[in-house]
Amino acid sequence: MPRPALAHLPLAALLLGVGTLHFTRPAFFLAIMPPWLPWHAALVWLSGVAEVVAGALLLPASTRRHGGWLAAATMIAVWPANWHHALAGGVHDPALPAWMGDATVAWIRLPLQLPLVAFAIAIARGRYGALPSSWASASRTAATSRSASEAS
Repeated sequence: MPRPALAHLPLAALLLGVGTLHFTRPAFFLAIMPPWLPWHAALVWLSGVAEVVAGALLLPASTRRHGGWLAAATMIAVWPANWHHALAGGVHDPALPAWMGDATVAWIRLPLQLPLVAFAIAIARGRYGALPSSWASASRTAATSRSASEAS
């Protein structure tokens, strides 16, 4: 089945951008760390490194599967912070944007991780961007019709 050649780019851009924010705006990530986790600053740094590396690995085709697996693992590893953020009803901190204190935003953010993990796994398995079979057969039929009409 055909795969769009650029389907991996949004996830790569997201990981590279958010990973970079771990270093430029660590307060955002430190504020949502569950209190039961040790070494908050080190974990924020480590998850930032993992996100940047995963995003970079997604770019070349030769490392894309590794990037997909690392992206999925990293998103699963940081999910407790998203849960903590939601269960705490948001995080109120003057160093953070006001929307971080909104419980509704925290709960909406939580399930958004799941399709991202699924997409990362699909990339890792080489199945991202596959067209539904009905679309694929329709595009094959159209291509066959074009070829036949061009031959006449």
